[in-house]
Parts: sequence; structure tokens; C-alpha cells
Amino acid sequence: MHTTLEIVPLTPALRKLDPESVLSTGGEMVKVHLSGFPVFTASSQLLVTLRGAPVAAKLLYSDALWAGFSFLSPAGSSGVATLLVQHANFSSVSASAELLVTSDP
Repeated sequence: MHTTLEIVPLTPALRKLDPESVLSTGGEMVKVHLSGFPVFTASSQLLVTLRGAPVAAKLLYSDALWAGFSFLSPAGSSGVATLLVQHANFSSVSASAELLVTSDP
């Protein structure tokens, strides 16, 4: 009996934002969980922008399937903010999600 194994590459995606909304005053820790990215070996390989402005990300974990990082939300106006994540060594590999920024606690 022979078994055939098919390897299907994952499409880079942001699996989860925790929390999904932050206050416009900033300073909230946001955890982001990814899939389908090449392995990150250092926080410096995370290129993260919120509304087009860079944010400092801290790598929490990374393996062949999953990755996670955190960042402090910056102060900004209320509304929907696009979060974009790229791998520094593979700039064509990216994913984005929307983070809700509210003025109400």
C-alpha cells in the first residue's frame, strides 16, 4: 500500500486580532495570529503598518504553519484602520485585516 502526500501551500492570512477593536487613545496591546507566512526568526522581520504608519511589533511565536506577534495600538482617529503585515525577506508575502478604532470605552 502506498500513501500519497500532497503539500498545499497556505495563503498568507491574518487569522485573528485580539482584541478586534481598540480605543482611539492608543496604548492597548493587540495580539495578531497569522498563517501561511514563511517562518519569522526575529521581530525585525515583521513589517507591520497601521493606517500606513509603521508600528513596532514583537514576535511571540513562529513555525512552518503559524506565527503570532503583538504591538501597542497608537493613538489615532476613530474608524476602520487597515493593518498590513509583510515578511521583510519576502516582501511579496503579505496579509491585511481591519482593526476598528473607537472613541468609546
